[in-house]
Amino acid sequence: FAMKATRESYWPDSFRHKEAIIKLGAELGHEVAKIFATDSLADLATQFSLFWTRGGLGEMRVVQTDPLLIQGRNCYDCAGWKLGASPTPCAFKRRFIKTVFEDVLNKSVRIDEIECCSRAAQACLFSVSI
Repeated sequence: FAMKATRESYWPDSFRHKEAIIKLGAELGHEVAKIFATDSLADLATQFSLFWTRGGLGEMRVVQTDPLLIQGRNCYDCAGWKLGASPTPCAFKRRFIKTVFEDVLNKSVRIDEIECCSRAAQACLFSVSI
């Protein structure tokens, strides 16, 4: 719910509020990380994808495990985003995922967005590496 509300309050002028969006992604990530218990990157990716999908945040799934690729589509933050607008709505999502994975695994994690719905891709695709 908080993430959906964030879209409504920050996204209309997201360029100006990008730092706030990233900070909020980290803060919510710290809280959400508390619900996961695993030391496996692949297991966490599966659990996180279920959390995202069941929570009504969009559809998320693990596409492959080595290297780890997570695909998101029909996500709350991309809905209605103007195609080609800058910045993309994914700054929040990247920081949220990064923080959850770092907190749960207690390791530094790199998240790269390979494809983005707001850039005319069919889905957002994230590479996750330790």
